[in-house]
Amino acid sequence: MIDTLISNKEQIINDSKQFSLFSWSAQASVNPIAIERAEGVYLYDYDGNKIIDFSSGLMSVNIGHGDQRVTDAVVEQMQKVSFVTPTCTTEIRAKLAKKLAEICPGDLNKAFFTLCGTSSVDNAIKLARLYTGRHKIIGRYRAFHGGSIGGMSVGGDPRKLANDSQQMPNSIHLDDPYYFFGMKI
Repeated sequence: MIDTLISNKEQIINDSKQFSLFSWSAQASVNPIAIERAEGVYLYDYDGNKIIDFSSGLMSVNIGHGDQRVTDAVVEQMQKVSFVTPTCTTEIRAKLAKKLAEICPGDLNKAFFTLCGTSSVDNAIKLARLYTGRHKIIGRYRAFHGGSIGGMSVGGDPRKLANDSQQMPNSIHLDDPYYFFGMKI
């Protein structure tokens, strides 16, 4: 049984390295951990190690892994309808948009749904430019705003410049603030 687990783990790692790319990593030196299962905030590898998932699956499972309530809700929705084109809508979309309008402050009463943080950032850039009529976008150096050209440009990570010198125009970067908390001047 142990030999099967080791063989399975090694096969998963080898196949992954041979047939997929790993983001934000030098491919030749990537050394992924093969995860067998996850529960709550923990990941479990094939050796039985329990690892805290600080990234929450890059924030897509911040409620935790394996929550049966979430699984049941997803199954129920998938049995009704899993996806519709943007020209259509669903009951759950209408309910969520209405709930957001109720809890958001002021006259924030419209929701725009996206599939991930990167497309959220790109659409926020477009909406800000459309609303203000201005085109400069201010971001912070060493910040992550997604893997698209817009998100990478606003993010200001200097490591990417060698790989992608054609940045989105009008992206301005600021240094991190220096905090004076607790200092007497």
